[in-house]
Amino acid sequence: MSKKGVSRISGNASPKIGEATTYTITDWYPATPQNQRNLANVTWELFKKRENGRFTTTNIKKTGVGTFTFGEVAHRHTYRIEAYLYESEGDGASTIEVNPQPAAVPRINKVELKYIDDTPGTTFSYTEKLVASAETVNLGGQKLKFSLWEDDADIEGHNSRNLLIETKEATVNRQGTATAEFMLTRALMQKAMQGETDPGKLEFYVTVEYFSHNKHATNNVNVDNPLHTPPRPQPRPSTNNRPAQPTQNQNGNTPPRAQNSPAAEKPQSQKEEKGIMDNVRNWWNNLELWDWGEAQGTVQPQQSPAQPTAGGRTVTTVEGNTVQGECPRCKVLSLTEVNEIFTEATLEEKSAIMNAFNEANEQFGLDKCRQKAHFFAQVLQEIGASVNVSNGESLNYPVENLPLHFSRFSTTGRLRGAPNDLAFQHGRIDDRNIEMLRRTYRQTNLRQQAANQEMIANIAYANREDLGNGSIESGDGWNYRGRGIIQITGKEKYTRINTRIDNDYPSFGIDINANNINNLREGTVASMAYWEEYGCKTKADAGVTRADLDNIVDIVNSQTPTRNARWQNLQNMINIFQLELCTGDTAAAATPAGPSNWHEPVDNPISTLYMQSGNGGVGTVGENWGLFGRTRNGGVHQGLDLFAEVGKDVFACTKGIVHKATWHNGYGNTVTIKITDKESFFNHRREYVRLHTDRGEIIQGPSFDKQQDIYLFYAHLNEVLVTEGAEVEAGAVIAKTGVSGVRGGTCAPHLHFEIFTTIYAVGHGLNYRCNPGYYVHFKGPAAQSAADTLRQKTTAEGGRVINFEGI
Repeated sequence: MSKKGVSRISGNASPKIGEATTYTITDWYPATPQNQRNLANVTWELFKKRENGRFTTTNIKKTGVGTFTFGEVAHRHTYRIEAYLYESEGDGASTIEVNPQPAAVPRINKVELKYIDDTPGTTFSYTEKLVASAETVNLGGQKLKFSLWEDDADIEGHNSRNLLIETKEATVNRQGTATAEFMLTRALMQKAMQGETDPGKLEFYVTVEYFSHNKHATNNVNVDNPLHTPPRPQPRPSTNNRPAQPTQNQNGNTPPRAQNSPAAEKPQSQKEEKGIMDNVRNWWNNLELWDWGEAQGTVQPQQSPAQPTAGGRTVTTVEGNTVQGECPRCKVLSLTEVNEIFTEATLEEKSAIMNAFNEANEQFGLDKCRQKAHFFAQVLQEIGASVNVSNGESLNYPVENLPLHFSRFSTTGRLRGAPNDLAFQHGRIDDRNIEMLRRTYRQTNLRQQAANQEMIANIAYANREDLGNGSIESGDGWNYRGRGIIQITGKEKYTRINTRIDNDYPSFGIDINANNINNLREGTVASMAYWEEYGCKTKADAGVTRADLDNIVDIVNSQTPTRNARWQNLQNMINIFQLELCTGDTAAAATPAGPSNWHEPVDNPISTLYMQSGNGGVGTVGENWGLFGRTRNGGVHQGLDLFAEVGKDVFACTKGIVHKATWHNGYGNTVTIKITDKESFFNHRREYVRLHTDRGEIIQGPSFDKQQDIYLFYAHLNEVLVTEGAEVEAGAVIAKTGVSGVRGGTCAPHLHFEIFTTIYAVGHGLNYRCNPGYYVHFKGPAAQSAADTLRQKTTAEGGRVINFEGI
């Protein structure tokens, strides 16, 4: 019997520690039916090589996406990654042996000073906090040393040994950022203590340093008694006509810069130039300085302090009036974000995309977090994590795949027919497909050949009115094949894009053509102009549901087989751009701008990680406690628990009638909606991969019958805003979240959400219910952002919320 399933995969056999690496399917066994060649059904499994030389499973399995991130200790081991459709084969071309490598050289890319409201600043008040932020690469989880220094000019009354004001330590988060806060009142005290005769203005700077092998906490800086007589000023080491010498620590040792480190390549810092010593005991003992960065600022008495954020929203002052609503992340693409998107690109490539995007995002309407999420979900699929744009669209297709992409290579003149003579003439034939082609299509005289990519493009894209291309002989198909960071295809598109650039961004001053579109600056700007010109921006404005994503894919590449991958990209981008925290786009968390057929029950739906008691968290039974099935140590849970702080909006998921609005023991205030738009309900169904089948999560109960009436059930509500018999549309606010019905209160406030059928099934166990995970596109533990998990942890640690009756 002929084999079926995955026959070959490809990917990096030496992935970097801490970087997400994606492995892909490059071929299927010929006997695999076309309708089963679905990436969404492929299982990716990770095996580990043991001391006896055998590979055994790690029990890490993924369905659909072959992306793995290896931890710090993984470089000591060998792994095997395998993809299969039916069952593991254990070896062969459907596996890759992987040896993870230590991460690339760590760097501190940028140090920035900010106000307490998270906006950049250089001039501060004496009475406020200064926030210093460092953006890094490959330093996740490491500790950085932040130091606040007075920028001491040559003014009488200062002591260069006392210029250090305060030192703090901060850990780099998963986004590559570390922050430290300094109270500037201490800086003023230090300055006055040193006998400065003009305390009205203080210039300072912050240094951020990373020391290799630093495994311990720093000693705190001792702040002297301000009543103590200051020491006599000591002369500043002269730096005239000679290079500044490296700083010495208090034991007289020079703090070494690690050989071949980023710090060794940088010029001396301000503190080195001034010959300043760190007033911290034993900081440099047995440590090597690996990298550093710094930023300058000024404290002035007339400066008004920045106001803290209100409820997580950025506060902006306009002519003395305080207004809310601006998001500090909307209008800028940061290197931290780019690092998470293009994990395999060089720093030069990332910087080129980031700079081009930031110079043009407002001109083309890509200045909202949601627009960025949609844009880069498409871009990532088009050019990959390694930013592969050097040669434009790859047309290196084997003979049998050409009809899957282009009807002109099909015997039927339609997609998915058998390959015709043009396909055999120009498609790739090699040792992977030659025997299959001979056997399947009775082509006995075949010889191996490379794909003639230029002719494939000219044939596929010739005489296309929708593209504006000329004949095969014109070469337009090849010249205007997919190029740029979104694969722009067709001569007419270049004309329209240039018109759009001339209208919206005339200062750009460059005509986009086939010769420059693969440059990252021109290619990025061209793709942003395409986004606006062809309506992707409008589609992205509608929301971040699967339907919104598909509407954009219909524009970018309607025939692509990668819709599921693009959907997964969007879920990742929602995390990277922190849409749940975006305050500049009121609909950023999946709220549609207008009527829609589906709305999630709460914004940014995430599964609960904690139990009523407060126990739980990532990696515990708290992960499965709120899922559907026998997930409570064998006990039944009839729905899906979505974390929600008290008082948040609850939405009607689709069109329906309020069947019940009543109190239930154990559930508190509840709303039940009978669905009247079943088509939209079923269209929203996704191929959900159950998170904990090993802990009792199931698909549905035995009597769930989708041919019957279907009900949506919302529980633990604080306030019900609808009445029985009322008609509701998708997205209508029907209630406010709460903790009603939980008599002793809970450390894990949440919305309990159920889907049941046939009867009004409250109190009938799992029997008439299905798993809401197939319809609610929520984020499980692995997909939740650091902010999501921290919010749950902080809430659980805050103690029980008690409001049994609700409002």
